[in-house]
Amino acid sequence: MKSMAKRVIFMAMGLALTGLTGHLGCGGSNNNNGGGNNPPPNQPLTLNFAAVQIYPANNAGTNSQAIAIGDIDGDGFNDVAVANENDLGGNDVSVFLNKGDGTLLPKSDFQSGAATAVNSLVLGDFDGNGKLDLAASNDNQAVVFLNDGSVNLFGAPSAPISLGGFSGSLAITKGDVDGQKGLDLITTGSNNIVVLYNDGTGTFGGSVQGFNGGGSLIGLAPRGVVAADFNGGGVDVATADFAPDGGGKFNATFLPNDGTGDFNNIPGTNFPISTTNPNQGIAAGDFNGDGKVDIVVSNLDDKAVAVLLNDGAGSFKSSVNYPSGFDSSSVAVADFDLDGKLDITVANSFGQDAVQGDVTVLLGKGDGTFQDEKIFSAGQVGATPCNPRSIAVGDLNNDGKPDMATLGNMTNTVGVYLNTSQ
Repeated sequence: MKSMAKRVIFMAMGLALTGLTGHLGCGGSNNNNGGGNNPPPNQPLTLNFAAVQIYPANNAGTNSQAIAIGDIDGDGFNDVAVANENDLGGNDVSVFLNKGDGTLLPKSDFQSGAATAVNSLVLGDFDGNGKLDLAASNDNQAVVFLNDGSVNLFGAPSAPISLGGFSGSLAITKGDVDGQKGLDLITTGSNNIVVLYNDGTGTFGGSVQGFNGGGSLIGLAPRGVVAADFNGGGVDVATADFAPDGGGKFNATFLPNDGTGDFNNIPGTNFPISTTNPNQGIAAGDFNGDGKVDIVVSNLDDKAVAVLLNDGAGSFKSSVNYPSGFDSSSVAVADFDLDGKLDITVANSFGQDAVQGDVTVLLGKGDGTFQDEKIFSAGQVGATPCNPRSIAVGDLNNDGKPDMATLGNMTNTVGVYLNTSQ
């Protein structure tokens, strides 16, 4: 039934595509075969995903952290969207509509009108009409596609919105940071987060401000950004910093909101993640069931993700690492085995062997710790590994279980992993 409610759980930086017909026969076997009937609620399913389905996209470059899942056409089934970072001729985004069974129709492309190719995107209802809109960003601009509910999905995109002189943006997210006129846009640039305030109609160009949390962000623009209420005082922001601070540490940075949408009045705090490799993605969720939002950060070459538990006093405990793969690029959060405990999934661009990309799933124990990693192949097109650069989660076939979608930057493909846990 197209009216069937669907479960959408996703946070990512983050966080797909264009279309030829059908999907390529990209292989990849998955492990952890389950069986039997579904157990009672809160009894974990045996985790498993069907072999990845591969769909051709436009040119998604090495900096594209840009895949999202949501019901864009309003038919009750989640769709997939991506930003095509290296599509230099089009500077576009693409949308794959869902056929209703977790398989995707050929992509539709939407030109952004931006001066350069967009590398990040986020879905959200920015004009309050109940339909999912799309916002995308590039190095120093943002563009908004408002959903008009027509068969074409979007009207003409907004004129490119300047990020106010802040450059180097590689991430975008959303959140009502000032509590006034709906969802605002938060991106990064020039060692700052950059907030584009919504005027209530889905228009953002009138007010753009940069914040560095009192100088806490040091180095190049963060690769990952997430917005959530971490301390009970409004929508805060946390970033995954790609460059080291003055002491050589690669940090996650927490920028508290003062309650008005200003992130400079309360000093930000850096939390060391690594002393050797840059951070890339970030996601948020309550991993230990205490009602407070925690964060997880993916790292370039430490072969690990770092979990930082919220201490309940407006800060975070020291990070704890869990294994992933080489070039852990993007991270997302969902309850994949339906045991009521949040799990973590990671897109590893070069995987366990530093060649063949894969996806790591860490099942949560419910106390803020995680089981050993479970690895799922990202497949390949011909002899070329798909090398997933970014990941998003959501229920794509309306069976009540979160699925995954990845963006493969080497093959310019979208991979869909349907959750077959039982």
